[in-house]
Amino acid sequence: MNLCIIIGASLTKALVNFALSSVAGLDFEVFLRRTAEGIIDRAVRDVIAEADRIVFEEETSDVIA
Repeated sequence: MNLCIIIGASLTKALVNFALSSVAGLDFEVFLRRTAEGIIDRAVRDVIAEADRIVFEEETSDVIA
């Protein structure tokens, strides 16, 4: 079952990539890639900030106790 999902996802990704570049043009594809990179960058920064907050909160509470 998992192999079917992986193959289906790969085929879908290939079809979407082909469709976007042929229908919308290269400028739109570049725009989408930049947008996706920006979203991923923001998400990673948020996760790192949250992890830092959790670590430093625990260290502060250990020092106070």
